[in-house]
Amino acid sequence: MYTTTLLSLLCAMLIYNATIGGCTGGDLVADTPAENQPYYGCNPNNVPDTCPTDPGLDPIHNYMDYSDDVCLTGR
Repeated sequence: MYTTTLLSLLCAMLIYNATIGGCTGGDLVADTPAENQPYYGCNPNNVPDTCPTDPGLDPIHNYMDYSDDVCLTGR
């Protein structure tokens, strides 16, 4: 519930979702790893890498992803 509310609020403020540009654009913030598709759930021991040619794993701890609330840390 909190994830949906926060994500909706941030989108209304024109803050981009981590998957907005896929592997080529991202959220237009340099320190956010590229992500080709949203992540649902929370398994920090098995973080996906939907853009394997780009640095970093998918940002499952980012508030602008669709991870479960327990996974969100804002980093």
